[in-house]
Amino acid sequence: MTTEETLRGDLAQRTLPNLDCTSASAFARDLRTGEVLVAYESDVPKLPASNAKLVTAARSFAELGPEYRFETDLYVDGSVEENHLHGDLVLIGSGAPDFSRADLIALAEEVAAAGIETVVGSIVIDASAFDEQSLGPGWTWDDGQFDYGAKSTPLSLNRNTVDVTIAHRNGSVQVNASPTSSIVRLDVSVDVDPESEASLSVYKRRASEVIRVEGQVPPDESVEMSSPVDDPMLHAGRVFAKTLEAHGVSIDGWTQVEDDPVPVDGVPAATVESAPVADLVEEMLCRSDNFVAEQLARTVALEREGEGTWDEWEAHATTFLEARGAEAVRFRDGSGLSRYNQLSASSGRSSSPGVTGSTRRFPSRESKELSRPVSMTFPPPFGRRRGR
Repeated sequence: MTTEETLRGDLAQRTLPNLDCTSASAFARDLRTGEVLVAYESDVPKLPASNAKLVTAARSFAELGPEYRFETDLYVDGSVEENHLHGDLVLIGSGAPDFSRADLIALAEEVAAAGIETVVGSIVIDASAFDEQSLGPGWTWDDGQFDYGAKSTPLSLNRNTVDVTIAHRNGSVQVNASPTSSIVRLDVSVDVDPESEASLSVYKRRASEVIRVEGQVPPDESVEMSSPVDDPMLHAGRVFAKTLEAHGVSIDGWTQVEDDPVPVDGVPAATVESAPVADLVEEMLCRSDNFVAEQLARTVALEREGEGTWDEWEAHATTFLEARGAEAVRFRDGSGLSRYNQLSASSGRSSSPGVTGSTRRFPSRESKELSRPVSMTFPPPFGRRRGR
């Protein structure tokens, strides 16, 4: 072994001391000199886990642009006579990852300002931007039970989760979910234990609207956790109906979700925009946010390939990487949660120019930069026309 190889090996052992007992692929290069600092099985494809988000970031910057904003449109589909809308309110989702209760309030305010007091029809959600699959290929059966595996849908609310607050107040345990709707049900088994710290589990039961809350909480303490919802778009529609009612607008019909495009005329009655992609990518990388990653990946597929599917995303990401010399790559989702993904550390470098080309500083995080990372792999942590 040469002196140079020995030095590289010593550096690898100092920075990554457990490589010899870890399934890993590692590569590091000095950005100033081009010198390879670490190369450990760098050409062997491994499960990339959240390193996949680097590819998602690169393609989001390249295909959408850092200033791109998602738009969620509201159409008044029908005639308005004497404060009655004889028709439907149509919400068209485009995959905005940060669509929130504040956005629903803004839309409800516009409806009320238009003088509408009663909607004789329904709230109709156009879900045609993405296909019907809402859990990523290669996700395990239990991923969807926890907030990190929330479903990916064209219209989402609060990242398709609810915030669950568990508190001991006035001698009893109180558990609340927000934003809540009639399809969110809580199953609570929480004890008060003055001798220990809070130890709680919050998860959605499989194929169920029921959110299980269990464990223990100390007296007079409050803990906030989150859980995915089972039918996110129906939930968002129900919350919108409650928000409209709070603004003096009643809904006679139901909430309906349409997989095919809903025909509408004219221009939207109201539109809300997301944060720019640059901010969404920052959040995705700093928090390793799976939900934002999947919304971005499927939107790249939609804008570039015409279909917001994981199959189109895989084809797009694979073509991008292979064109830059990557070999034996497979990207089935945008977050890295899929167990089908394959990437080596040396192939991971193929995404770096797309990220560094849109480098921005994060002042709130002491000026961390998006740059070429050491790519390692670690095991990840432990459909429909619908109306009710």
